[in-house]
Amino acid sequence: MIQDFQNLDETILLWIHKHFSNIVLDWLMPFITEQDNWILPILVLIFYLGFKAEKRGKITLVLLIITIILTDAICAQ
Repeated sequence: MIQDFQNLDETILLWIHKHFSNIVLDWLMPFITEQDNWILPILVLIFYLGFKAEKRGKITLVLLIITIILTDAICAQ
């Protein structure tokens, strides 16, 4: 039964890949999903929120850090 679902899933995925390709998305999506490409934008955001933004930016940065800590702790369990 599970093998049937896996075969169906693979068939649908290959059909979508074959019939709905897009030149721009074929280039963009691997770039977006690469984890190393997000280091610089995240560091710029942290710097901006921590040093350049006013009170709301600093509150946002603190909440972002708390959220990352909590989600990491919850997802790691």
